[in-house]
Amino acid sequence: TANTIAKIKDRANDLVSTGTDLYKNRKLFDKDYDGDYDMNEIVEEIGAFIKDYNDLLITSENTKSSGIESAMKTLESITDAYKKDLTAIGITVDKEDGTLKFDEDRFKNADMKAAKNLFVGTGSFTYQVTAKASMVANQAETEANKANTYTGNATFGNNHNTGSIFDGTI
Repeated sequence: TANTIAKIKDRANDLVSTGTDLYKNRKLFDKDYDGDYDMNEIVEEIGAFIKDYNDLLITSENTKSSGIESAMKTLESITDAYKKDLTAIGITVDKEDGTLKFDEDRFKNADMKAAKNLFVGTGSFTYQVTAKASMVANQAETEANKANTYTGNATFGNNHNTGSIFDGTI
């Protein structure tokens, strides 16, 4: 339905926003004067990204749009490609629904250089997921436009006027 497509678009845009903030935040993994990472900030940013990732996955799981479905499968295949690296830092992929599970305690003890490589920069997991989420949002926009032009009773809605055969002849 148009409502579901709108929700998918919103969730995809949420993921694009948090993903962009994360992969562009080159200072996130900088150490302070004592040589420590700001683990609260790191966990908060990665947690927000994972929440938005999971929200998009759950919202789009019953879509009937082949375009959205295809883009989502590609997004999930990106995650599958990084599954081993994610697991090494405390982020696992649920076998049932594909959502990400974040073990914060395990993450806090993980190699932060490996985490930075996964989440920061244009070659990162985050960047790739964000780019695909943008494609999901675009596909949802396309589907929403389709859904808003043709109604269930075989007429066109919104600003589209089919006219009449007699309009031009009289």
